[in-house]
Amino acid sequence: MRHTIKRAVLYVVLIVLAVIWLSPMISIVATSLKSKQDFFSNLSLFQLPETLHWENFKNAFTKGNLFHYMRNDLIICLIKVPLGIFVEALAAYALTRLKIRRPLAIFIVFLLGMMLPMQVALIPLNVVYNRLGLVNTYAGLIFAYLGFGIPTGILILRGFMRGIPKELGEAAIVDGCSKWQVFWHIILPASKPAIATLVITDTLATWNEYLLGSLLITDNSLKSVPAGLMTFVGEHGTDYGYLCAGVLICVLPMLAVYLIFQRYFVEGMAGAVKGGVMMKKYFFEVPPQKQKRVIVHTDFLNEADDPFAVLHALLTPSLSVERLIAGHFDAYPQDFPKGTTAQASYDELLHFLAVTGHESYQSRTTCGAGYALPSETEPVPSDGARAIIDEAMRDDPRPLYILLQGAVTDLASAILMEPRICGRMTAVWVGGGDYPEGGDEFNLWNDINGANVLFQSEMPLWQIPKSTYKQLAVTLAELQYKVRPCGAAGRYLFDHIDAYNRKMGCEAIWPHGETWGLGDNAAISVLLEEEEKISYSMIPAPRVEAGSMRYLAGGDVRPVRVYHHVDARQTLEDFFAKLAICCGGLS
Repeated sequence: MRHTIKRAVLYVVLIVLAVIWLSPMISIVATSLKSKQDFFSNLSLFQLPETLHWENFKNAFTKGNLFHYMRNDLIICLIKVPLGIFVEALAAYALTRLKIRRPLAIFIVFLLGMMLPMQVALIPLNVVYNRLGLVNTYAGLIFAYLGFGIPTGILILRGFMRGIPKELGEAAIVDGCSKWQVFWHIILPASKPAIATLVITDTLATWNEYLLGSLLITDNSLKSVPAGLMTFVGEHGTDYGYLCAGVLICVLPMLAVYLIFQRYFVEGMAGAVKGGVMMKKYFFEVPPQKQKRVIVHTDFLNEADDPFAVLHALLTPSLSVERLIAGHFDAYPQDFPKGTTAQASYDELLHFLAVTGHESYQSRTTCGAGYALPSETEPVPSDGARAIIDEAMRDDPRPLYILLQGAVTDLASAILMEPRICGRMTAVWVGGGDYPEGGDEFNLWNDINGANVLFQSEMPLWQIPKSTYKQLAVTLAELQYKVRPCGAAGRYLFDHIDAYNRKMGCEAIWPHGETWGLGDNAAISVLLEEEEKISYSMIPAPRVEAGSMRYLAGGDVRPVRVYHHVDARQTLEDFFAKLAICCGGLS
């Protein structure tokens, strides 16, 4: 119920915001198709006239000289934007990579340029430009735009470049590269998301700038788009249909720029603010052909090991975490109202991402089903199941794995909803009893119907049963020594498992006081281990008997990969090392 109310409120807010944003655009579109008489008639701003006046768009080009204004703006943008980004990149490179005196003080001087209101500089700028003969010239306007835009560009690029490992450049210098070659061949390509972000923001700012353009350009043939559109406004009356048509035409080039570069926008801005947690201190690289896409499915709040496995995936360079899905779990001995455990896991997962500096992954996080499949033919539609389908059907040459750290409800639902995903991904499931008999196991118990759907499907399945995932054992003393000192992330992990250990010690026969299992990390193990080291058998996919959870012969069915052993120490030490490097201050 709480989840439904929250979702409804969210949709209402989004709808209201969409209406607020779209209303002016709808009004402009409707007005652009009206004659002057239609505009001053009884028609509302959002109402189309009986006769659509498409000639408004033609007149904007011919009578309004809009083509010349757009050409002027295009020339200015094509010179100013690349030149500005290049200068900003050089400055950011110097501030982050070169040994210069007082780089922070120099950076602050650049930032002061952002604090100076443009209006304060208008009169002195006009005086200087008149004396230098720069009024009514492209060069003069470009110089002014560069001066006011450079501080923002340096801020964004400096923040992003700080997240690029310095060791990449140092290794190149050792190999004989000059500092210029490091900048051109290493730093600039690595900064592509931030550069794409600047292309969008800088082009929009330059194309739409009015104040400087109207002050420094008085020649009508050299006016930019905003200043040119003001000529559409008459002294004694304005044809608003004609004006709105011109506005719509001028919007189209900027829309094209945004659509081309938008996929880099969020990544670039996130990097500018944080420099990134992932890989920022790793001295090694993982070749693109060795990388794997993963969906991490976790019953995050069920037990104490899930946060360890989630963070391990996020900190592993060879794994590109595309989606995070919070699943349901049985509430015993936790106290959650029925059907709310998935939402509780989702809420805590978002909090965990914020604590560990992975806020950018919050937009990729969804909530799964609140309960198990009622039968083997009835899916439980959810945002989590739809996210699995969307990711599986997305074109990407890298192999896709879903790491299942709990009930398989959402994957089973996705299979029932869209069977084609079976040939497009591999399931890695931490769950199920030991072979050949099977038997009681928590993750399996949470959705036996879902497990049977997965077993009987055509999706490749790597199963890590109970006795195998229990090999990843740690002591609380080891966690205090290796995990707790590693910043906010380490403190969260240790405090979470300590609190859970106290609670379970009072309510269950396990754990045994000072030990805990990080079994969910086994899903990372099988993706990290060399093929030659892997210990598994190919076993015909069974069916699971309801109640006893015994494995039954599944008939003439496909085999599944069942792991007998994982390198527990290698997995745990890998996690401890990555945590210390990325969150503990090691370099």
